[in-house]
Amino acid sequence: MTVESVPRISTWESIGNFFGELWETVAGGSDVKTDLIPKNAMEQSIDKSKSNANEKTKLEDIPKPGKGKGSVAKADRDPKRTLTKKEKAEAIEERGGTCEGCNKEVTTETADAHHTERHADGGKTTKENTNILCKDCHKTIHK
Repeated sequence: MTVESVPRISTWESIGNFFGELWETVAGGSDVKTDLIPKNAMEQSIDKSKSNANEKTKLEDIPKPGKGKGSVAKADRDPKRTLTKKEKAEAIEERGGTCEGCNKEVTTETADAHHTERHADGGKTTKENTNILCKDCHKTIHK
């Protein structure tokens, strides 16, 4: 058998054949679980690059803190500077137990609460006014 005698099938034709067979199976009443179909290496690579891109975008969306003394006198600032351990644990749980910058799992020991409105500019220390970040993302946002 020579190379010329082997019928060539385009990628699109292969994909069309796959989905056509899948549709026939599903339409025939068979119980097919498409999430069990293994992804090839290319699809896994694309998924990974998309998630990495999303992670970068998320950290970029978190506002960087301002510089300088702040716009509110020290005497007028919220006397509560940080979240309590209980509030921090609740905030972590509300946000799915992951860093809002990179999606890495965090605990009360491995997470920092970052003010969305700077404390020196009148930001209150509440769960709603903080982002939960891992130590690395918190360092990055303050660079």
